[in-house]
Amino acid sequence: DAEECWSQLLYLLSQSIKEPEA
Repeated sequence: DAEECWSQLLYLLSQSIKEPEA
């Protein structure tokens, strides 16, 4: 659902912010 979609997006964003070179 929408909540799960947002959770995934936030997870990906946090990853790219913490480790942009990963």
